[in-house]
Amino acid sequence: MSTSGWLDLGKKVVIVTGGMSGIGAQIAKTLHANNATVVVCDLDINEEAKSYASLLIKCNIANKADVDAMIRTVIDEYHQIDALVNNAGVNRPRLLVDYYKRTINTRPPRRILILLSTSIKRAVPLHPGRGKAND
Repeated sequence: MSTSGWLDLGKKVVIVTGGMSGIGAQIAKTLHANNATVVVCDLDINEEAKSYASLLIKCNIANKADVDAMIRTVIDEYHQIDALVNNAGVNRPRLLVDYYKRTINTRPPRRILILLSTSIKRAVPLHPGRGKAND
């Protein structure tokens, strides 16, 4: 999907979690069409994503070691992270509406968001001059 140069992301590195399929893949393809360097990280990686991703990383975003390794890989390769699309979902093998009236937690797992944001915050000092507003 091209946007006819509406948004030029030519020197931006964007990580898309869950970018192998569905909404994440469409986001990654659109970013690629706007010249971004797209890093796709997901539980399962296939080579088809190379058409829109510059780098594919197998990563479980619920695992701190995986997230830290993913961030380190991106920094080592591109020396910057300009944006993160937190798209990866969590599949819960149960219904959102419980017929038996048991309590079901439908909020997204906060731990995953904290892992990603903490890892990104740690990565910002790795490239001086980055992480400032209007950068």
